Amino acid sequence: MENDMQGTTGDGPGRGLRDVERWQEEGAVHLFRPWLPAVADAAGVKPMDRVLDVGCGTGVLSRYLTDERKARVTGIDQNEAMLSVASAISPQIRWDRGRAELLPYENNSFDAVVSQFALSLFHNAEDAVKEMIRVVRPGKPIAVAVWDSLGSTAAFQALRNLLTREFGVGLTGSFAYDTEKLAALFRRPGIHTPEIRTLKALTTFPTIRSWIRAATRWWTWAVRIDDRDLEGFLPAGEKHLAGFADARGRVVFHASAHIVKTVKEQLD
Repeated sequence: MENDMQGTTGDGPGRGLRDVERWQEEGAVHLFRPWLPAVADAAGVKPMDRVLDVGCGTGVLSRYLTDERKARVTGIDQNEAMLSVASAISPQIRWDRGRAELLPYENNSFDAVVSQFALSLFHNAEDAVKEMIRVVRPGKPIAVAVWDSLGSTAAFQALRNLLTREFGVGLTGSFAYDTEKLAALFRRPGIHTPEIRTLKALTTFPTIRSWIRAATRWWTWAVRIDDRDLEGFLPAGEKHLAGFADARGRVVFHASAHIVKTVKEQLD
């Protein structure tokens, strides 16, 4: 294993282009697709709205808002490889490189600001929230999705325990949020009291092996597991996690996440 921590991202780990391409194919769509309508609805996205996707990663949420909600979306992420993949898939969307804690936009620039499963990967979540507030227009919403605590999703817990036992690594902080912590983070001057909904969504992967591969690229992003070690581990992992597969071999489980919504106060 080797350290490979490179910056902030929304859809996945700070890796090189090859890893990011694999992440997009094996993990991003399967893990994040169930939450897209809930985030879009919380943000009240309408056709022609100008929307900022903070920590956009490979652009799963940005593409949904563009294709399904007909919004004018800008995706921003610090990771160059993530943006390269996003741009290759959807060149018509504007992709910017930058930090969530220092957004390169004017005050009151967007009709909505969204972020999906990126908050825990930002270097400073408090500063990132302040920047979201700054760039959204008065009276307009901010909607952020974060994973619930690890123990709320049995499949995540089982896979984390397996990876920790085999490789000595655990998850990133992606599952560290509870409602009290979230409420405190979003209880700030200039915005209304946040509304937090905890939802469960059916999550599927084509196979247990694809699920494990995706997890090692997303959850253990600070420590890179060698491909040969991972492939050698897959048969045992497949056997250990067989209880999460259906009769066709698909991984099927309900995951838990929080959707935070707040609105910027109107100017006097």
